[in-house]
Amino acid sequence: MRRRLGKLALLMAMMLPDGARCAWAPPFPADGMEPVFAGEGEINGVTAQFAVWAAGGVAMTLATSIEMAGWSAAAVPGRLLAVPAGAVRLRAFRLGARWLILAVPDGAGQVAAAAWFDRRPQWAGPAGGDAPGREPAGWPRLAAAHRLLHLRGVGFEAACYRTAAGAEEVVAEAGRRLPAAGWRVTRTDPASLAAWRPGAPDVALRALAQPDGALFLVLATRS
Repeated sequence: MRRRLGKLALLMAMMLPDGARCAWAPPFPADGMEPVFAGEGEINGVTAQFAVWAAGGVAMTLATSIEMAGWSAAAVPGRLLAVPAGAVRLRAFRLGARWLILAVPDGAGQVAAAAWFDRRPQWAGPAGGDAPGREPAGWPRLAAAHRLLHLRGVGFEAACYRTAAGAEEVVAEAGRRLPAAGWRVTRTDPASLAAWRPGAPDVALRALAQPDGALFLVLATRS
């Protein structure tokens, strides 16, 4: 499951438009650690820069480099982000008013990610609450899901959700509801679809089955 979550993160990075990418300028030494994607925008409503690496094994080197640059470990908001059957380990660091979050799978995994903020980042509220943000492209909320993460940058917007419904149920519901709002929908496989509408960004939906529901990503892009 962790490998599937990693593939989803890499897929999102590769699908983002060129305008979403920015120069790789990390606030820590990073020689030999070129990411597959570096961008800037907002994470849960807070301005940030972020990067994704294809190999989770780089996480140990990243953590060492971050600490060498003067960042101090922070107890809060470092914690586990509860994702069924594949929690993500978050490590937090501070340097003055700035925050840096390092995310890796809680165990062996393929992907590492880091984001740095000018102020304290925001997370989801109490159990069952949504992370700050909105539904990309004005889509309806699907499958009574809870929003775990919202990301917005130049030419793209994305949100990740968790639901008790099955992966195929999420995609089937989108296939029923979106046409009524003027979207043209193409089902690419049982767990994913693409949608477009005049004047709106192109949107992709991808769902991953979990033992007690599904995790799904909605990604809206403009070329």
